[in-house]
Amino acid sequence: MARWRGLGLVVLAAGVFVILSGSAGAVESARVPAKWDFVGIGARGRSLELVYTIGGCLGPAIHASVSEDATSVTISLEEDAQAPGAGVACPDFIGSARTTVRLSSPLAGRAILGRPTPGFPPGLIGVGSLGGVRVPRLGGFDPADARHVLGLYALHERVAHTRRPGLARVVAQTPAAGTTVDLSATVRVVISGP
Repeated sequence: MARWRGLGLVVLAAGVFVILSGSAGAVESARVPAKWDFVGIGARGRSLELVYTIGGCLGPAIHASVSEDATSVTISLEEDAQAPGAGVACPDFIGSARTTVRLSSPLAGRAILGRPTPGFPPGLIGVGSLGGVRVPRLGGFDPADARHVLGLYALHERVAHTRRPGLARVVAQTPAAGTTVDLSATVRVVISGP
């Protein structure tokens, strides 16, 4: 189930509508691939928080599927798209919403696959955050995915290493998840690896 939080809607063209053709009064819907990205990980690494675009006749209903193996988690996200009949308008705006997908086992350094290319632009989550941004939870992400998430929040990383068995992954971070920091702040992450 999608949860609306903090991102809000970005109005691209207030009051402008796109008129779609079709039969009068008929509304057809279909599922289409969503543009999405991952922006955080749940406690104990058993869920991922995703952000996806909505707007016009897309969403907010979202349908997720997750496939897991020993080294990766593949996510597919689709949203409802409606094509209204003649004379019916779809608002010409784009926005974003969030949803959470559950994992059958902790992420523990597995790579996250399936997000569309191009993805969300760097700094997207930090845009409009005059009071700073909340540091995302990173524990369990593989190093590249942690770096990617920090980039979405317009944050930088400083890396320290430790040795532990298993896939390379983030095992600690400072400041802690949920701490509000200035844009472009540095987050120290400890990466474990064999």
